[in-house]
Amino acid sequence: MIPYFLLLLIPSIFALLNTRRLSLPLWYATFVVFVLFVGLRFEVGPDWEQYGYIHKSLAYESFWEVVSQPEPLSYLLFWFSETLGYHIYFSNLVAALIMLTGVFAFARRTVNPWLAVVSATPSFIIVMGMSGVRQTMAAGIILFLFSRWERYSFIKRGAFILVAAMFHTSALVNNVFLVIKLNIAMRYKMALGVLITLATLYLGFGVSVYADNIAQYQQRYIDTDIVDQSFGSTYHIAMIAVPAFIGFIFRRQLDAHIHSISLMNFGLYASVIIFLLNFFSSTVASRLTVYLYFMPMMVYPALVEAYGKRNQLPYIFTIILLHMLILYAWFAAGNHAFAYNDYKNILFDN
Repeated sequence: MIPYFLLLLIPSIFALLNTRRLSLPLWYATFVVFVLFVGLRFEVGPDWEQYGYIHKSLAYESFWEVVSQPEPLSYLLFWFSETLGYHIYFSNLVAALIMLTGVFAFARRTVNPWLAVVSATPSFIIVMGMSGVRQTMAAGIILFLFSRWERYSFIKRGAFILVAAMFHTSALVNNVFLVIKLNIAMRYKMALGVLITLATLYLGFGVSVYADNIAQYQQRYIDTDIVDQSFGSTYHIAMIAVPAFIGFIFRRQLDAHIHSISLMNFGLYASVIIFLLNFFSSTVASRLTVYLYFMPMMVYPALVEAYGKRNQLPYIFTIILLHMLILYAWFAAGNHAFAYNDYKNILFDN
């Protein structure tokens, strides 16, 4: 597990330096390190063999057969990677590039970009990013969109969500935020929001020819036994629920340090819905948390800025320590953490 803590240590050190002016060379160098770490992993992650099988099976399909499937951009990427002879390696690298572009773009909009990266590293970048690559690619696109939400038109926002959904159908749920920003009566917004959510759940978890992956996900990550089910569900939900709780409690203090108040509002109430959904379907709730990782990335840097005016270092150190403990807890109790333990990289191990 040491390589993962070393990865987390990189943005942690720069967050502690807390320079007001972001060093772009260090920023881009860190971005490259993260992309290489995640994208060039070798036999790491619980879905390694499953994605390897998908790549091999796609090699026998034509271009038009691939693009006619649900989530065509994901499978087109896999198809290109396999037909070019790079198997899973090229697609993993591209997936990491897409995901981390979103993470780093959104982090730069926060008051402490390095701390925002720290907040995303344990759960989103490592646990999710090195497993469910289709959905984390979609989430990376959504994070990039959220980093520029106020600058984009309604059509451009919708286009980004549509592209993300072509990597993973569940990204369509972000249309709820798109509807919220429409200049129409609240009752129509609520009705459209409900319809979009129901349609997304149906398309993402019922119609797709790959919907059996959801059942495999539930069996593999959540339903192994009562202890693992409780921990797996609690872990994913807590990563969003804790910063959302902080956001509700200290809302007035945080607002001045948040770049998008409307996005913060959306994240707060969406977190409540995800928390409640967990009692009915922990599988769906856990999957949808991937689109709410902007919450810790917004809240923790804003909290430090609001309460650390004289000396931010103790607050920053506390948040870094919290995320070190989060990573350690997952490695100690995660039911599939063993698939990450022996980290290997194709630059050195293949």
